[in-house]
Amino acid sequence: MRICVSIVRCWLFSRRSGGFWQKLGFERTTTSALATALPHAHQVRLFRCTGQLDREIAWRRPLPGSFAA
Repeated sequence: MRICVSIVRCWLFSRRSGGFWQKLGFERTTTSALATALPHAHQVRLFRCTGQLDREIAWRRPLPGSFAA
């Protein structure tokens, strides 16, 4: 049995390095979009528990060869 998984998007939190991430092709997105995409990620769970999620800045970038919107 073969299982194929495609990773189409990269996500991250960064409050201070927006210019750097933009140069690498990232675009700003909402923290709720990131949290919906990766609800079990350590940072998402931590930021929800501490109430910090709404103060974070989220970024996303489609990966080469993907057709992510």
